[in-house]
Amino acid sequence: EKRPELAAMLYTVCNGVGRLLGTKEGRLRKQTSWRTVLMSTGESPITPWSQDEGVRARMLCLQGPPIAAGEQDLVTSLRLQLDHHYGWAGQRMVRWLVDHPGEHDRLRAVYRETVADLAERARTDQHRRLAAAVALYSLAQQIAQVSLGYDWLTDDPIRAAWEAVEG
Repeated sequence: EKRPELAAMLYTVCNGVGRLLGTKEGRLRKQTSWRTVLMSTGESPITPWSQDEGVRARMLCLQGPPIAAGEQDLVTSLRLQLDHHYGWAGQRMVRWLVDHPGEHDRLRAVYRETVADLAERARTDQHRRLAAAVALYSLAQQIAQVSLGYDWLTDDPIRAAWEAVEG
């Protein structure tokens, strides 16, 4: 069973730092670190794979079918389109961020304000820690709207994500 390996991987990714390693000379190597988002899709939530509260507090679990049952034609069409166009949106969003450095301070402020608002509304410490993830999700949607020129992305991402956090 892969449960211990998956739990260790989740712990490592959520902590954002690698293991301390030594050199042949007996010194410590520079410790690697990262800031990332890990997305997992599957039949069941990934949260039960780790019993570490620090890891669980950093996971935002959104559940539910993305498409209603009986929509096989839609699923087939989406699969064909996704296979053909995979990867362009992220590139365009990053290009927009690079081309608009004057927006960076405003985006940081929006992020900080959203985190503060969500943390204030949170009912538990675990929810408070997830405020940053939900705020990032919201900011990414706002950047997607502007950079991709889509006005149909109108659902409130904070409401949906926060409902998932609060259960």
